[in-house]
Amino acid sequence: MKIFDEYIKQTLNILESYEKKPLVDQGACLGLVKKSIFMMEKDMAVELGGYPKESINLILATSEMDFEEGVFMLGDADLTSSDHLSFGKVVLLLTEDIPDDKLYDFTQETLLKDVSLKFEDVMLRTSPAHYYTNLRISKKAMRNGFSFDKMASTVRAEFEKIPNVKKAQVLLIAGDSPVYRQLLPIAENVKEVTVALNHIFDGIDMDCGSCVWNELCDEVEGLRELHKSAQSR
Repeated sequence: MKIFDEYIKQTLNILESYEKKPLVDQGACLGLVKKSIFMMEKDMAVELGGYPKESINLILATSEMDFEEGVFMLGDADLTSSDHLSFGKVVLLLTEDIPDDKLYDFTQETLLKDVSLKFEDVMLRTSPAHYYTNLRISKKAMRNGFSFDKMASTVRAEFEKIPNVKKAQVLLIAGDSPVYRQLLPIAENVKEVTVALNHIFDGIDMDCGSCVWNELCDEVEGLRELHKSAQSR
């Protein structure tokens, strides 16, 4: 799987200009719940993302590129520095070679995993379609030891449970930074590729000359080959 490789290269190039600090990997140490809670502001200790602060949520997978495994932080890891922080999450996944006809299912599985990560005593609002994630962390969660280290560690451990995932890197971003706006075009492109995959594997026999995704196939290595492969089955 290489269709997201160029976006991974762009992401890593952007992040190279920022100081990235390792977090303490503690495994799946935060409790997860099936349903996110609703939280009043009076019960909140700190909010991550959410208007008017910036946010980015980016998940990228490859079977051919390598990267450093682990959990990392860009910005201040002190959750008590403010009651409202801009926030971002970048997840890189190294996978086994995934068959073409399973690629769309895999991308959907990663998105489903992301939205299912609901932490105990934390209100989660996330939108893969709008590239953001917003968390309200309760005073109770903070008393129970919620931290960026634990959050990143749990996210990594959960993503590595996905079949065919060999390893993951999780980078959390906190505080005001131009990095959100730099990563946004990449997130928009990733969404377009994911939507195009849906069309490719939806059994639609499209003529490349008239297809709305023709220009995207010119830009993304491997996408046109996937389409031709799907049409031939």
